Amino acid sequence: MLTQTPFVAALASVLVIALPTSAQQLIPEDIDVDGVAREYLVYLPAGYDGTTDLPVLLVYHGGDMTSQSMLQLVDMRPLADAHGFLAVYPQGLVEDGSPIWNSEGPFSNGVDEIGFTSEMIDALAADYAVDQSRVYACGYSNGGNMAWELACLLSERIAAVAAVAGSMWEWTEDLCVPTRPVPVSSIHGTFDFYNPYNGGPPFSLGLIAASEYWAQADGANPVPTVTDVPNTAPGDGSTVDHFVWADGDDCVAVEHYKVVGGGHDWPGVFGNMDIDASELIWSFVSKYDLSGRISAVVPIGVGAGGANIGSLDSSATPSLGELVEFELVGFNGAGSGLLLLGLQEVAVGALGGTVYVVPSPAGLLPVETLADGSGSVSFSLPSDPTLAGIQLYAQAVVADGSQVAGVAFSNGLALTVCQ
Repeated sequence: MLTQTPFVAALASVLVIALPTSAQQLIPEDIDVDGVAREYLVYLPAGYDGTTDLPVLLVYHGGDMTSQSMLQLVDMRPLADAHGFLAVYPQGLVEDGSPIWNSEGPFSNGVDEIGFTSEMIDALAADYAVDQSRVYACGYSNGGNMAWELACLLSERIAAVAAVAGSMWEWTEDLCVPTRPVPVSSIHGTFDFYNPYNGGPPFSLGLIAASEYWAQADGANPVPTVTDVPNTAPGDGSTVDHFVWADGDDCVAVEHYKVVGGGHDWPGVFGNMDIDASELIWSFVSKYDLSGRISAVVPIGVGAGGANIGSLDSSATPSLGELVEFELVGFNGAGSGLLLLGLQEVAVGALGGTVYVVPSPAGLLPVETLADGSGSVSFSLPSDPTLAGIQLYAQAVVADGSQVAGVAFSNGLALTVCQ
């Protein structure tokens, strides 16, 4: 049951455990779980001052590794500094002479890793400024096995997971009781002999089968889109196919990177170099919190201004058949106005600002009137499946005599429509 690789063990043994200048931000912690001392490393990103709750990324080491060797092999600290999250490296307990993560199921050794993770999150929240709605988990090899289990058995606390070179056990599927749609990403080589790509009955699912399980559980599209990742490093002897099962409940997605010809690797560190697994993991998980996709609303550009217009905003993640609300923040109530909705944006200078929205064909998306001079407006997005996953654009226009043409345009919004 120990998923390890001699390469990783040898690599870890020769790595120089010398921390960079940010070492004062790396803090060893321990907690008592069922009478057993459990340990983990906490990296506080540059600029951390304890006043703002930050996301957390739990990074589980592989079998026969430690939290320290995982830190040296997969160093998330630069990403943590750049994006402002706590990087936490838990430590597995030793079994038969090697650190390992215990699996729930028929081969369990009795160690409660799910309980350890939950209590570790509690301790992190007590000791540091943590956004508990944005706790993520990833892992390598045996740590990747753990990521799948956390998605199944701790979904009420883990917002999204990613597994590298780690399979989902068949008994994990049997025990799986997610309480919400869980975004899941995996990266796996087709020549991985420690965790076979196509699975190893009666032990592990194949990677496509595991992804399809989560796509169904999350209500995502049953048929993925598949794209080829550019082969920027042909010398590594492998290529990458990117699978996406999109438009799940709460706007979640399931993603898989199939590294054709890849081994038991962490791409971007060793093995395939067309992709950087660490960057892909953060880019994927950081889109979500425990409620699903954090926000699919992105401001675009600056409007033409004017005394009346205000700034267009929407807190909604637009979903098919549901009400979407918009508000002109700072609108002074003077002048009538319209909300323009479209499926296309243009960037042409107009009236000192930019016009962004090309109104959609008649009957598909309406032109809405700003209600009662309040600057707020809402409409129900059609239940048209062809709209799922598209970009919807919105912009307000208000009568304003101070402007050259008598109207003022707001900023625009780009909204990703979820099923």
